[in-house]
Amino acid sequence: MLENNEQQNRADCGKHVFIFLLGFAVGFGSFWLWDKNNTDSADKNLDESKEISASAEEDGSNGANPKERNRVVVVSQEAGSLVVVTEVEVEAPTWVAIHEDVDGKPANILGAQLFDAGIHSGTVALLRNTEPGNTYHAFLYKDNGDRAFDYVIDLPVEGVSETVVSSSFVAVSPSVPL
Repeated sequence: MLENNEQQNRADCGKHVFIFLLGFAVGFGSFWLWDKNNTDSADKNLDESKEISASAEEDGSNGANPKERNRVVVVSQEAGSLVVVTEVEVEAPTWVAIHEDVDGKPANILGAQLFDAGIHSGTVALLRNTEPGNTYHAFLYKDNGDRAFDYVIDLPVEGVSETVVSSSFVAVSPSVPL
């Protein structure tokens, strides 16, 4: 009887070792496949970025055109006394000025905020509220160094296509809490 228990324990132990080894092999194999796929994907992305860099060097641009580094993103938002600037990327201290729209063209400036060089987000305080349903424009003006906004002295920033860097948005009705 003792021998039968011993044989049974050895058989159970053998089953457990086999299950453990099988699980280990499956786990290792799964990890290997996952890692191989991620490495292949990373290699592909690296190859693509090398191709982009090579083509930029060939055409002489090398991403160094400062006009490509100035942009502003403002999305439709609730009407009010502040405009949220989703993202502004500038190469030097630059003003984001909010213009109201009159007949499809930018008109009066409602407010401006200075952003230092780099990539930022923030708000622009307005002299008067935006109104629901109206279109507004965010324009970039390069600061002349005095850190005081003057649309006559602080000139509009031009993009690659020689147009002023801007973003248009619509003010929407404030949401009503339920």
